[in-house]
Amino acid sequence: MSAAATADRRLGLGARLAGLTRRLRRSRRGMVLVEMVFAVPILLTLLMGALEIARYVLIMQKLDRTAMSVGDLVSRGAQVTTADLGNIFDSVRHLMQPFPFPDNGLVVISAVTRQGGDPPEIVWQAEGAGTVDQASLVGVAGGTATLPQNLTPRENESVYVAEVFFDFEPLLFEGFVAPRRLYHWSAFRARLSDQVVTIN
Repeated sequence: MSAAATADRRLGLGARLAGLTRRLRRSRRGMVLVEMVFAVPILLTLLMGALEIARYVLIMQKLDRTAMSVGDLVSRGAQVTTADLGNIFDSVRHLMQPFPFPDNGLVVISAVTRQGGDPPEIVWQAEGAGTVDQASLVGVAGGTATLPQNLTPRENESVYVAEVFFDFEPLLFEGFVAPRRLYHWSAFRARLSDQVVTIN
């Protein structure tokens, strides 16, 4: 092959490569794929975060509803029996569905009364509906009650305080909502009697 023919082949190859480069620069095929490679992980992360936050908000609503329901139920009667408490604690499992409350939660009910000018005292206390190891933030039976938000019963008045604890664990990952122990409470005055009656 002559030198002229070799030079012509090189020029032809160079022209073809230049034409291919121009076509690739003008081509938009594959751009969507490249954009999706970058966008999909971000969209999936946002979707998982939205699901996790929605789940957290739902659990918070259920805990609030559970604390209110337990406090309301226990304050209705003139006295509270052990059977009544068993039924109330059993209802918590249903109120918290579909979340596994017995393994991750605890309910504490404290009957608080105030005699004369004395500080409020916890007459009795019961816990149930779950297995979490958690002491009441109100206090212990027989001791002075530390009531939430400076709630103080009037003289010779009694209140029931329901506390609900729940160990929240993220379903997917901890980037949006960290694991924590959630706490909700409610307080109701004894309705049919000024004084809390001891459990029978």
